[in-house]
Amino acid sequence: MAESLAMRQQADGFWRPNLDDPEQHKDWESSGTGFFSYGIAWGINNGILDRERFLPVARKGWAALALGCQRRRQGRMESTSRRWSRQSCGSRHLEIWYRDLPSSR
Repeated sequence: MAESLAMRQQADGFWRPNLDDPEQHKDWESSGTGFFSYGIAWGINNGILDRERFLPVARKGWAALALGCQRRRQGRMESTSRRWSRQSCGSRHLEIWYRDLPSSR
């Protein structure tokens, strides 16, 4: 499953609402991106997934979420459908997520 998700991650780090047809909805899917990235990071941290293969995928997802939150705070979101809640962009939420992101050892 992780390999299939890695292949469907978009160049900007997000996954789209339709994994099989990312062109159908080009908006960011922040919830899915968060779940997938965290799950992949968890798999790396627990020895289930290969660090070398999947760490770039988890980091790319993390970077996409962090950038989305930064743009939200600056009021620079490109589309009204790309709304970010205060909870998902709160510093505590991102701090917890980042704490669990595997290191580059």
